[in-house]
Amino acid sequence: MAQFDPQGGLPEHVRIHLDRLGDVATKRVLVSNSPMNKAAQVAAEKVAEKVIVRPNIGWDFAAWRDAIAEEDMDEWDHVILTNSSVVGPLFPLEPIVTQMENHGSNVWGMVLSRQHTPHLQSYFLAFDKSVTQSKIWTDWWNSVEDLSDKKAVIDKYELGFTKHLKDNGFSVSAVAPDLTFPRSLRFFKRARPSGRLKGYPAFFVRDARKSNRSVEFSEELIRDGLPYLKASLLWGIDQDLLKDLDSIKSTEGLDFPWKRIGF
Repeated sequence: MAQFDPQGGLPEHVRIHLDRLGDVATKRVLVSNSPMNKAAQVAAEKVAEKVIVRPNIGWDFAAWRDAIAEEDMDEWDHVILTNSSVVGPLFPLEPIVTQMENHGSNVWGMVLSRQHTPHLQSYFLAFDKSVTQSKIWTDWWNSVEDLSDKKAVIDKYELGFTKHLKDNGFSVSAVAPDLTFPRSLRFFKRARPSGRLKGYPAFFVRDARKSNRSVEFSEELIRDGLPYLKASLLWGIDQDLLKDLDSIKSTEGLDFPWKRIGF
């Protein structure tokens, strides 16, 4: 798990996430792209078998690169990469991981997005050993640079990684798979513009596949069993897109200590 906390701590939602990853992971590695105070370090060592503190360069992909470089991939049947940008898991992870591993795909994630280009969103990615013990994997991570621009990281690594693996013959799937017609079409009411021309449409249609589904359709995804909520919907730039947290909290089967993170 890659994390960044400007306060130099271990946010409670990250601690909960690491703790619950213990249900599916033999070894948990926290890679912090920010300094950690002594209390945070102690807390991290209680829920992670290994803690790495590194400079804040290269974003998540460089953090994962540095953690992977210290591991012998031959020891692991599966590898999960995740980060601190999500709150959860909101449902037990073990049944989800078991189902996806039994599905047989070499690579899987939580959401398959067509925003910009088809890709697995990188806040949770899982790989079987045919990937992690391959030269394709090793060469990819050896090529990851310490890019400073977030958009460049997204374009080159998040969008590029799924395509690179598929192009090299690995199969890909997602907990929230690609939407199909007619569910992929969404209707929105357009705000009435000042001095609207006659015939200006009152409604417009969007292809939900090409949006950031984890942000724009979080409630729908969680109702369908996705176990994560983007943290930016609670604390960050996307708060206005979270329409009804109470509805999410009342989802059948959901199990998360909301009060511990202030909600």
